[in-house]
Amino acid sequence: MFLEPWALATYAAALAEDPQIRMWLPPCPMPHYVLAGELLQRPGMPAIELTPEQAAAVALCDGTMPAAKITRSLGLSEQDGTGLLTDLVRRKITRWDANLPVSPHTEALLERRNRRDRTNRPAINGRRTA
Repeated sequence: MFLEPWALATYAAALAEDPQIRMWLPPCPMPHYVLAGELLQRPGMPAIELTPEQAAAVALCDGTMPAAKITRSLGLSEQDGTGLLTDLVRRKITRWDANLPVSPHTEALLERRNRRDRTNRPAINGRRTA
């Protein structure tokens, strides 16, 4: 089955708008930025000096670890962790969305991701975060 890119983008945006679901979405780094200690190097732009907490968060944002786990790993409350991750997105240091793949194999990829993560995610308001 081929899923239309516009439909995937709409679905991904809806998932990312739900704060409960968003905590189970994995933030990911901007692929062209390099983190060196607390310095974020950006091609063609000045480097950004991050706080130790921000640098630790960016280092954990690998595109596979859910935001809830990053928040726990940093020893932050859900509110503080959400604020930190949201700030990184606002500053265009990371992305934090559903990151749904667009390809002829999208359905199979999503099913594999769902099976892998099913036991690690709670039901949210009676629904799964798949």
